[in-house]
Amino acid sequence: MKYLIILIILILPLQIFAMEAPETLDEAKETGKGIMFGLPEAINESWQDAKSVWSRMGDWLYSKTGSWIRATWNRLNITLNKEIEEKTPEVKEEFEREKEEMKKEVPEVSKSLWQRIKDLIN
Repeated sequence: MKYLIILIILILPLQIFAMEAPETLDEAKETGKGIMFGLPEAINESWQDAKSVWSRMGDWLYSKTGSWIRATWNRLNITLNKEIEEKTPEVKEEFEREKEEMKKEVPEVSKSLWQRIKDLIN
């Protein structure tokens, strides 16, 4: 049964590719080995071709839009740096306020469990 399934798996692709079906089990094994070892190579070649095409497409796109991207990035960088410089004092003040609030809250948070229970009862 196992050999029948293997033969079917091997014969089906052969018919698709219009190859001659093997007559014996040994021929089927050899054909199967050829397919099994040829398939990774074919996939690798296809991948290399696709990678080459995508790389060339990316290079072409960058050659057409690269200067615009750089200019936009520079404008964005300048705008963000100005915004950061404007907001820095406000952020520092807010940080100091938060720090003071935390200092006031720490004694409350650090109460012992027993003290909290007593406070709940009272």
